[in-house]
Amino acid sequence: MEEDEPNTCVGLSEEVSHLVLLPSNEASQSVSWNSCLCHCAKLITSEDKVYFTETSWRRLVAAARIRQDDTWRFLVDQQCATEGSNPRGWYHRRCYSSYTHKKSLEKPGSGTRGSAAEAAGGDADLEVGSDSDEEPNRKRVMTRSKFVKSNPDVCLICQQKTKKKKNRAESLTVCAEFRAGESLIHAAVARQDDTAHRILLTLQDGAPDCVAADVLYHFSCYRNYTHPATIASIQAKEGPGQSVYDDAFEWLVTYIEDRIFSDTEIRVMGMDTLTDMFVQKLAEFGTKTQYRRWLLKKRLVEHFGERIKFVRPGSTTAECVVSSSLSEPQLLKVLGAAVATVKGTDQDKESGAESDGVFECPNAQQACNAEAYHTAKAIHSAIRGQSATLPSIPHASDLVNDNAPVPNILFNFLAMLVVGPEKCRVEDLTGCRASVAGDAHSKVMSIAQDIVYAATRGSVMTPKHVALAVALHHHTRSKQMVDILNKFGHAVSYSKVREVETGYCLDMEDDTGVVVPRGISSLGGQVHFCWDNNDLNEETLSGKGTTHCTNGIVLQNTPVPSTAPTLTSATHDHPARPLPRSVAAPVQTPLEYNSGARPRPPAMASDVASSTEAFTAVSSQDLLWFLLRADQATSVYGRPEDEPQAVPAWSGFNAAVHQSNAPPTPTSVGYLPIIPTSPTDMGTVHELVQRSYLLAKKLDQPHCIITVDQAIYAKAVEVCWKNMRFKEVVLRMGAFHTSCAFLAVIGKRFASAGLEDLLVESGVVGASACKQVMAGKHYNRGMRLHKLVFECFLGVNWRLYEEGMEPTEFPVSIEVEGALSALRACGIFDGVESLIASPQFQAAAEGYRQHVHRQSVDHASPMGRFWLTYLGMVGLLLQFVRATRTGNWSLHLACIEAMLPWFFAYDRQNYSRYLSLYWHQMRQLPSTNPSAHEALVGGCFSVARSTNSFAKVAVDQCIEQTINRHSKSHGGLIGFSRDPGAVHRWVMTAHERAAVAGACHDLVEDEDCDPTAMPHKDSTHSRMARDEKDREKLMSRLAEFSHPFLGNDLLSLSTGKVCSAEVTQDVLSSHSKGTAAMTQFIASRLQSQAVDFFAPITRLNLKTFAGRKPSAKKSSRTAAITADRSLFGRLLVMAQSRSFDLKLLFEHELGSVPWSLANADGSPVKTPKSKLLLALEKKVEPLESLPPGAAVIVDAMALLQCYSSAPPTFGSLSEQVFTQLLAYMPSTPPARVDFVADQYYVASIKSSERSKRSSSTEPLRVSVQRADQPTPSQWKRFMANGENKTDLIKFFADHWSSTPALLDKLGLGRALFLTVGEQCYVFKAEEGKTVLSRNNVSRLACNHEEADTRLLLHAADAVNHGFQDVVIRSPDTDVAIIALGSAHSIPGRLIFRTGTQHRTRFIDLTELSQKLGELMSSAIVGFHALTGCDSVSAFSGKGKAAPLKQISAHPDMVQAVDGLGKHPVADEELFSSCERLVCALYRHPSQHSVNSVRYRLFCASTSCSPQRLPPSTDALRQHVRRANYQAFVWRNALIPKPDLPSPIGLGWIGEADGSLSICWMAQQIAPADVLSLVSCQCKTGGCSSMRCSCKKASLACTDVCACTACANPFGSAQRTATATTSADAPGSPALPPPSDRQESDSDGNSTSSAEDGSESDYGSESDLE
Repeated sequence: MEEDEPNTCVGLSEEVSHLVLLPSNEASQSVSWNSCLCHCAKLITSEDKVYFTETSWRRLVAAARIRQDDTWRFLVDQQCATEGSNPRGWYHRRCYSSYTHKKSLEKPGSGTRGSAAEAAGGDADLEVGSDSDEEPNRKRVMTRSKFVKSNPDVCLICQQKTKKKKNRAESLTVCAEFRAGESLIHAAVARQDDTAHRILLTLQDGAPDCVAADVLYHFSCYRNYTHPATIASIQAKEGPGQSVYDDAFEWLVTYIEDRIFSDTEIRVMGMDTLTDMFVQKLAEFGTKTQYRRWLLKKRLVEHFGERIKFVRPGSTTAECVVSSSLSEPQLLKVLGAAVATVKGTDQDKESGAESDGVFECPNAQQACNAEAYHTAKAIHSAIRGQSATLPSIPHASDLVNDNAPVPNILFNFLAMLVVGPEKCRVEDLTGCRASVAGDAHSKVMSIAQDIVYAATRGSVMTPKHVALAVALHHHTRSKQMVDILNKFGHAVSYSKVREVETGYCLDMEDDTGVVVPRGISSLGGQVHFCWDNNDLNEETLSGKGTTHCTNGIVLQNTPVPSTAPTLTSATHDHPARPLPRSVAAPVQTPLEYNSGARPRPPAMASDVASSTEAFTAVSSQDLLWFLLRADQATSVYGRPEDEPQAVPAWSGFNAAVHQSNAPPTPTSVGYLPIIPTSPTDMGTVHELVQRSYLLAKKLDQPHCIITVDQAIYAKAVEVCWKNMRFKEVVLRMGAFHTSCAFLAVIGKRFASAGLEDLLVESGVVGASACKQVMAGKHYNRGMRLHKLVFECFLGVNWRLYEEGMEPTEFPVSIEVEGALSALRACGIFDGVESLIASPQFQAAAEGYRQHVHRQSVDHASPMGRFWLTYLGMVGLLLQFVRATRTGNWSLHLACIEAMLPWFFAYDRQNYSRYLSLYWHQMRQLPSTNPSAHEALVGGCFSVARSTNSFAKVAVDQCIEQTINRHSKSHGGLIGFSRDPGAVHRWVMTAHERAAVAGACHDLVEDEDCDPTAMPHKDSTHSRMARDEKDREKLMSRLAEFSHPFLGNDLLSLSTGKVCSAEVTQDVLSSHSKGTAAMTQFIASRLQSQAVDFFAPITRLNLKTFAGRKPSAKKSSRTAAITADRSLFGRLLVMAQSRSFDLKLLFEHELGSVPWSLANADGSPVKTPKSKLLLALEKKVEPLESLPPGAAVIVDAMALLQCYSSAPPTFGSLSEQVFTQLLAYMPSTPPARVDFVADQYYVASIKSSERSKRSSSTEPLRVSVQRADQPTPSQWKRFMANGENKTDLIKFFADHWSSTPALLDKLGLGRALFLTVGEQCYVFKAEEGKTVLSRNNVSRLACNHEEADTRLLLHAADAVNHGFQDVVIRSPDTDVAIIALGSAHSIPGRLIFRTGTQHRTRFIDLTELSQKLGELMSSAIVGFHALTGCDSVSAFSGKGKAAPLKQISAHPDMVQAVDGLGKHPVADEELFSSCERLVCALYRHPSQHSVNSVRYRLFCASTSCSPQRLPPSTDALRQHVRRANYQAFVWRNALIPKPDLPSPIGLGWIGEADGSLSICWMAQQIAPADVLSLVSCQCKTGGCSSMRCSCKKASLACTDVCACTACANPFGSAQRTATATTSADAPGSPALPPPSDRQESDSDGNSTSSAEDGSESDYGSESDLE
């Protein structure tokens, strides 16, 4: 039978027979249908279930019959042991393979396999892995290709395909040597593990060896599995020869007993030494083996038990064995010997000497190292023993230092390192933490959490690491920063951050109930809600679709008891495995709300009492504050000027006054879930009201108080009016936003009155920041600036009050004066309130109030009345802030009532409407909602974030400082992501991330710091010094301005500009008008409701200093087109429909200004003048350098205008200009430089140009008086004022002649000429003088207005006094043209230096004049005046270069322009030649009349705009007169005092104030007949009544009339004809007959013959193309 059995173990070595697994019945496993029927306990049982098939069931029954075990008995009981029974149950694959394996089925003692097969009834199906039906006794011929190979994908040992080794993937190795296979089988026999089982299965499947089976393994796995030492240790543990090991171990135990447990000497023995001794003893007994140290340690522990312990003296030394009876000091004493022992042992080994391995006495360094080692080990053990204290998804309330898993031993160790061991005694730290004060506590906790996180390799999260990572990602959105901090060990990984944020988002999605923020409870007292908008400007390709959401907070003034149950909704039960890093964006559905008809407010009581608070310009508290801070410059009772300021600013002073009051309880702030829609939507507003209402109900609140800004309030009141279930909701308008709006009202009232200039010129604030302050933005900066100005103006008015008293009168009593001095000296202001209440101080305050009352009456100074309102408005704002800071509800409402008239006066309609409603509702609150009124009176309307009694903030300011600040990262979502899921997660978790960011800030706050002990920021020395310095700057600059409380006219403080009567009337009566409007609104819309509440509020449009806000600027072309449509087109339609001749019509401009010469705003058309100079200078080569010894003539105003900002003082400016002029001079005498300035006359032909230059901003008037006077920071505005420039030049003359330091700078032989008005002075350094001499130069005294001509006068004077070369430094093209025209009259060489700072050019004007010729050089002057300069307009669209090229080719044109300026008045002949020249410029040289050219150009073009037409003859005549006069002034540049006629009548007209304006036309804009025509506006009636203006004038209606279905009897035929004519081109006028129309040649050029049939002297139009 054995011969016929299939040989399944062919070629197996003898060792393989030892690879036998335990049979199943040894597992003592109970059998049932619910478990594996052949389960083996020693095998892995986590495999999947496999259900029996017929074949596998038949083999199981056969194996069970052989085994006769529990499985067989179970099958018999279940009547399933017979052949042919149906399969039932399931099995594990490995259990089934072991149970049915033939080797395990051999009967004990049989030694053959046949018995098993016979017992199975001859069933051959027991062969593993074979389902064949072939006969069992058939011999198999095994070939290598038929061998069953191991799994080709994984390692036989580790069952993995890839394995990393030193960060590199290790590949699989095929077993190719028989020696390797034998090593594997030998190790498997010794180990008897899972690998042995796999080898057995492999070899029993027919493979003779591991090589034939192509076994795969990693080399590192093979090496570890077959290591001889490991095999030897296994064999030594259980194999034969165990008595040898016991004998050696007994000897070692005796050795240890004699040395370690000695009573005479304390010794420590190393495990390395003991192991070596044990191995050596085994060798002596005849057994040579490598024995593992851990095995020896295990046997020692089993033998000695707790008598010994193992310690490691250092990180580089092995463990040592010591007696457990040693105390801690004794142990530390001998631990340092470990290093010495190791060194001694190494030395003994090298020298061959023997060592007993006993530690001897250590030295100090060794003991220190040992102590450090054991300390670190103890700390590491304590860290490992800490359990995780944070949930997988920690929230803000979890991220506190109390939840940090920091062992006490670690904290105390770091505390002793940070604060010093002398401050932390060891005996006081047993079982507790050291007490660390100040910021050292947060530092110790930070370092400790870093150590915990690093020691646990991130498995234990700490509050710091989570909060810092989430807050950093929230604020910066930078993955790189989070990763960097994570690698440094300061934060969790970026993946963990995304998991936390995803967890927050999942919590929000799963939470369907009312979310109660952590820290808020029904046992905590009154709650208050606040909502505000928050925009997340994520990056989108189109810029659309950005996210607008709504943030909310809930406030609770009373702290929540520690025993209060939490009402927070259950959060998502996050699994232990990592959460996904992304979430899908849900489909956003808008919050629907059916608003329906707009509800009306409920009727208000008409008997609402007004506030009993009486507001004056300055309250008693503020007056006392001023007197305490005042110096002797503002009050005789002030402190000496050399004494430093000891009283803080307004906020710091009030905080010090209220410091002795009972501190308020800090308010708890909870973040509400964000609403991902904009609050401008009514659905969003309804949602926030509903959320607040439901949460208030859940917190058992009798009412629901919600604070919002004005925009949300306007919608929220409608929601509450429409839904009666919200009747318990009390809506409030935020005090913070109200303050900002009132700041904007102050800015609007006092804009351009000098307040901005005072702030900017004093250097207290920048110009751009000042604009923001005046607009009501930059709240903190605005409040500080207004407090400073308030104090300054109060000081000026108080000084005026003191000066107006009689000598026998005193503003304050002696008692008050003494109290003020005492308060200043001690710096403690506890007695301020008693001083204010004293009769003496009240008498002083009443005296000042009487003074203010006298200044406020109607006949008082307008300046005083105006600026007293500033004191009153700022004082009102300070009272409003005081009400919020102190929680004074009655004062809050009184301030609201006092603010309302100003909102009405300056057209803040939204605040006028809803603030009136708010004030009225709050006044009725005691009857409508008593519980809410009680809460507000108790201070619920403000938030206490510290324990200072004067540190409360408005509720809407609190939301800005908390969730809005924390939820807004840099740039919002700009550049963050365009993934909708990421944006959804960012929005939904904003409140959680904001809370975590706040928790991160709290982690570093000093827990032991008392907020009441910290001084207010206004009370710090640096801030007090800065405030005092700024106040002094303001007072110094205010002294240079007009007095704010004196004067008979209302004028600007800075410019001195007197207001008109209308402006004066409006600004002085604004409060009374606002009060009347407020009273009418409340009576008609809230009380009687006679007018709809939502009806528009009539704007008062009160005038201010700034005037009306200019509309958006439009280009001249746009404005011209608009004017063309409104007037030009109307006149054309009227003329056509009523049979006017178009030729006659085009003799007029048909507009208010000539469009070819003027812009729509009446200013002259300008053209780039530099183009002319660029075209001329091409004719000569520019100079490479200036000739030596040349005189230099400098345009003074051009040099000063180059400064973007001036030096700090006028003295330093004067010296800088002087030094700069000297730099232009040659280094060797003789040298000369002339500093030539303009003169400024009221009747100037450049008035329009100067007004245009200063139109963007109002000129700033500053009187220049002394050298140490600060220069204005707004330098451009200073230079826009002619009086300032005149004063500045005079100051230069005085300063240069009185400053000794300038003497040496100028030196001998050099002269500096300066023009001052009509005079000219020369400054020289003379022997024996300490300052420069200043002499009048009579030959250069002249009356030239412009420096353009005066520069040439000085150039000619320099040539006449020996200078051959003269350099003129000016950027103005006018100067170059005048010099070019005068070059033939000056015998020297003129060089023009021009260009920018980086592109400077030197033009030889004398050489250029010679190249052009005397005629052309002279004609250029007239040409430049005619084609446009500063005082004469240019032709629209013509420029300079093209006309210059055109006239250069025609001598007649040159003669024409050369005639300009020869006489002051242009005669008719000169005008005719200029008119022909203009016709040629418009490409009609054959024409002699510009009127004819206008008509032809209009007819030849289908869309001809008026600015493309030449001016009419009348407008051109005025233009030629102006050009001739300007050329005449230029041609007389070398005459010091030319006889110039008045420009009035020569193109200019005089104004009432003495200035000049341009006379554009002398005739009407259109014929008189056309102007007399009218157009009706009959929208109804069909023009049948006499109310039709056309019918009343017996005229026909035209297309410009607004009538429909016209029944005008005068106009049916004409109107029909007009409509017929205009059918082809609606709105276009009829064209002239074909004989008069222009034609176009083949090239598209327009051609026309001259009226007389002859060709023009200038050539045809085609020649000019």
